[in-house]
Amino acid sequence: MIADFTADRRATRRGFLAGAAGAILGGLSFLASQEPAAAAGMRTATAVSALRGPTIFSHRGGALRYAEESMAGFVASAEAGFCPEMDIQFLADGAPVLCHDSTADRTMIGVSGPIDALTSAQWAAATIRNPFGAPQPAVFFAEVLDRLAATTTLVPEIKTGCSSSDVDRVIAMIKQHGAAASVLVQSFDYAICQRVQRAGIPTLYLIQGSVPAGLVARLKNDRIGWLGPSRATPLAQLEAVIAAGIKVAPYTVKSPEEVTRLPKGVAAYFADDPWTAQTRTPAAVSPKPDPAPKPQPKPKPKPKPKAKAKPKPKPVKSKRKASKAAKKHKNRKKRHTARRPKKRAGTLGGS
Repeated sequence: MIADFTADRRATRRGFLAGAAGAILGGLSFLASQEPAAAAGMRTATAVSALRGPTIFSHRGGALRYAEESMAGFVASAEAGFCPEMDIQFLADGAPVLCHDSTADRTMIGVSGPIDALTSAQWAAATIRNPFGAPQPAVFFAEVLDRLAATTTLVPEIKTGCSSSDVDRVIAMIKQHGAAASVLVQSFDYAICQRVQRAGIPTLYLIQGSVPAGLVARLKNDRIGWLGPSRATPLAQLEAVIAAGIKVAPYTVKSPEEVTRLPKGVAAYFADDPWTAQTRTPAAVSPKPDPAPKPQPKPKPKPKPKAKAKPKPKPVKSKRKASKAAKKHKNRKKRHTARRPKKRAGTLGGS
């Protein structure tokens, strides 16, 4: 870990300085008093605009490996090249601290009840439950900025319901650490995103479910460049947001297999265990709809068969004419019979 590395490095330097000349001793003593990254000229925090996807946001400091929202988890995530993600709550005196829930009971030891009812002294004395080992110290947001802002891109969430003065306090702290370009502030509260973006700090708007109609145009108008949808958001909608030029960072991946179900082209994603999540690549593509069938030409209507001409009915003779014709035929028959000669009767016997 960084703390052990720092202690060993400083001890080595002290041994080396013991035999050095006075002028050199003074110069190296100054270097030894600095944080290792600054003294050795190590990497600086990557600007949010320069992040190359898919970047992994270590959700709550890697909550499946480290105590939730602990400095140990944030430092380990940073050392591994992930962006530590954290949740900001505000104490009774306005100090921003790191805890996901609005109450202390689930994750904290030594304090209970609403976070905004606790004092800074109470928070400093509290510890974080650790399912992987010993309890860890409670963390103030200022401590994370002091420790990591110079070398690591941070992704803090400002919870809904806080006051504008609370938001302004976080903005001021980020700027005081020279981290305005390398901190990506997220929130479910669109007004908070607007306020932070207007202050010149990159913002990510969080949503649940489907992408609301008109949201992409609104994000572009307010220059909010990131959208954080839940994994329940339809894949086709995420692809449309990506195609529109908004950077998409879905939350929260809990297994490597879930990574493969994220859409291709995501700029980042939240993961509870980024160490295992990084073994997979977002690769999902929504199925393309079947092409519309080409319109078929209408079949020509079949010509109707010509109707057969009906035979002309024979003229029907009237009854009177029919009886006259029959009578005439009968008389003609009688006359014909009368004209025939009668046969002579033959004789029997001989001479």
